[in-house]
Amino acid sequence: MFSKRIVRSIPKLRFIKNMNFPACDNCLYFRNFIPIEGTSSDFASDFEYSKIGVCMKFGHKNMITGKIDYDSAINCRNDASKCSNEAFHFTPLNIYTLEDLKPHLSV
Repeated sequence: MFSKRIVRSIPKLRFIKNMNFPACDNCLYFRNFIPIEGTSSDFASDFEYSKIGVCMKFGHKNMITGKIDYDSAINCRNDASKCSNEAFHFTPLNIYTLEDLKPHLSV
């Protein structure tokens, strides 16, 4: 039988699924906002917040209106023919700081 001292020294293990796969919110195609129908600008007021999050890589275009309905990110990750749990179509965001950009800026 184990003593209490030995049992306490064993590290607590965590069993979290999908820890080795990238998260959608770090992907170029993920959006938690979608354009409001009838607008085509980059102003924040022309977008509505999506509680689910959408993948801008997958969706369906209405052939009559031209409106694109994007698939939810969770559906894309659960569908093996799309991104899947392994994140086959994951494209990382390139986030640059001002220091990274200075050599490329003309002063």
